[in-house]
Amino acid sequence: MSSSSVTAASGNSGGQKLRITGMASGLDVDATVKKMLEGDQAKVDKAQQDQQIIKWKQEAYQDIIKDIKDLQSAFFDSTSADKNILSASNYSAFDVTGGTSAVATITAGAGAKTGTYKISVGAGNLASKASAVGSNIVQNTSNGYNAGNWNGQKIGFSINGGTVQEITVTSGVTISDTVNNINSQINSNSTLKGKVQAVVSGGNIQFQTLSDSSVKIDSAKTTILNDEMKDIKGKVINPSTSTTLGDLGLSDTTDSFNITFNGTTKTISVKSTDKLSDVINNISTATGGAVTASFSQLTGKFTIESANSGSSQSIVIAKGTGNTLTALGIADGTSTTGTDATVTITPPGGTATTITKSTNNFTIDGMSYSLTGTGDSTVTVSSTATDKVYDKIKGFIDKYNAIVDKIQTKLYEKKDTDYKPLTDAQKAAMTDSQITSWETKAKVGLLRNDENLESMLSSLKTAFTTGVTGVGLSVGKYGSGSIGLDTSTDYSTPGHIDIVDSQKLKDAISANGEQILKMFTNVSTSTDKQTKFNDSGIFYRIKNIFEDNVGFTNTTLNTATLTKYANKQDDFSMTGTSGTDTLPDQIYQQQLLIDKLKTALSDKSESYYQKFSKLETAMNTLNSQQSYISQMIGS
Repeated sequence: MSSSSVTAASGNSGGQKLRITGMASGLDVDATVKKMLEGDQAKVDKAQQDQQIIKWKQEAYQDIIKDIKDLQSAFFDSTSADKNILSASNYSAFDVTGGTSAVATITAGAGAKTGTYKISVGAGNLASKASAVGSNIVQNTSNGYNAGNWNGQKIGFSINGGTVQEITVTSGVTISDTVNNINSQINSNSTLKGKVQAVVSGGNIQFQTLSDSSVKIDSAKTTILNDEMKDIKGKVINPSTSTTLGDLGLSDTTDSFNITFNGTTKTISVKSTDKLSDVINNISTATGGAVTASFSQLTGKFTIESANSGSSQSIVIAKGTGNTLTALGIADGTSTTGTDATVTITPPGGTATTITKSTNNFTIDGMSYSLTGTGDSTVTVSSTATDKVYDKIKGFIDKYNAIVDKIQTKLYEKKDTDYKPLTDAQKAAMTDSQITSWETKAKVGLLRNDENLESMLSSLKTAFTTGVTGVGLSVGKYGSGSIGLDTSTDYSTPGHIDIVDSQKLKDAISANGEQILKMFTNVSTSTDKQTKFNDSGIFYRIKNIFEDNVGFTNTTLNTATLTKYANKQDDFSMTGTSGTDTLPDQIYQQQLLIDKLKTALSDKSESYYQKFSKLETAMNTLNSQQSYISQMIGS
């Protein structure tokens, strides 16, 4: 009795082929073919294992990149002073108490003295810009009210430039009756309802908007007699920056006006179709930002002013041929100059000194002042905030050390060659916990002696150990400039930065605030690479090193050294030979190899099965012949 087997074998397309084998020959064909393909299957397994190693290496890189990105977000976020280790406010070892915020906001920074400060600001002594403020350009009230001039007449409204909607006015006994009749007509029109209403204002009729919609009183459709609506007809009653000059009364199609600022004259060209926002942008563009403009819907006033404050700032505005300035509510020939801030400051143990500044925000001797009003303000500065600065520096160093130590561990790990990625067959024979345990050991040593990481660590160590030009403070245990920081003496963590003397660091923060600030945060303006590095503060150097390796804070671009190597695939070719050997490129190239080996394995398997099929056919023929002969002999 011959043996047989039934198997479902994968075809080239990934489908399943049902095979019935060995019925005639008695051979275990599946086992035989599997044995014959062991060498080819080993090549597939090897390629898949190599690819898995690359994927694990990519995961290890991405884990390190995430840690660095987290550090960047916590300490190099320029949008938040508290999260920006480079912000000078983090190095003020002083607390400021007291003071009158209505007069000035006062803060103490590096270089300030402890004690009591007094500031006095006299009336009219704040710095101001050269500013031309127009009159209210909102026109929404009639010039008078006579019932006979309104009765039976029409008012045309256009909502957001749409079709004009007419209403017919019926005068009442009183002006209030007329207003009620107007509102009744408005509310019966679905386009106007909820957009505009009439009210009594000082014996006249005023129109008010009820939404953000632009409401214009149409000139042609409004027939109120005796010019009682002459200032409203043809105009938007609720102007905004989207309102055109034509809707504000500019009668000419084109016009211009001149702005002379600090001795320079610029012509501002306008069209009746220009919006207020266009005029605002044109003023800024024409003056290179030296003069700005704005419009307030709250006050209804258009303002033109200098970008800077101080007595050196001046503005003169002159009309062109048209009436643009009238539409803007600004008088022809308006001339204005800025003013300086004049304040008297009495420092601790000093005498009152009067100073003049072109701005209301300035810093003197480490004290920053932001003037807000007139009067006197007294604050007390104490050095109780030393711990705050110390904690900020220590917090950064702790986070930095955790990352550096983690990378250093990865670089020193020795790989156990007995643990390789598991094949599918091996996983099938193991439990989940056994697989996890095995793979944990197999991942050890993947980043050993990694050149990218070693280069970054070397740069980071140099950032700490290279003195900052002109500071006189240094990292190291010894010397008059020591601040209590030193590199690790543990050979296994050479990149680690230790606070070896916390009191010495606190003393340096308290006594040498300006040097500490410069030592950690100085920004060099030099164009020479080495000079720029030497002049830069330690934390600023580290910021640049991290940016070179993982990109800018709160971004995910893959152009920096580590992020590109870990995440960017450059190779999409059919041959896998056009990339830059990043990890995604290597994974892609390995996948091409796996696909090629699997195809070869499938083709060879199919070839073997076809040969055994032919053997089965021959055996069936032989068996049939033998059976026939036996029957003939027996007969």
